[in-house]
Amino acid sequence: MVSRIEVAIWVLIYGGIAIAVIGAVARGDAPGLGAGMLVAGVLAVIVGIVGVFVRARMATPSSKPPENQPR
Repeated sequence: MVSRIEVAIWVLIYGGIAIAVIGAVARGDAPGLGAGMLVAGVLAVIVGIVGVFVRARMATPSSKPPENQPR
């Protein structure tokens, strides 16, 4: 579960940066589309950064095996 969250966080951050850059470049030719992409990219980065802080506060699962299973 934790690794899926970590992957989602980094996809949001790096994907958001990529979309924001593409939106900034596209603003010259299509101002509405470029601005929308820029805003969407920045929002994705913000959600990813919040996810980093949420993940830092999550408890990590213990590394010892469950007691009810044979070794």
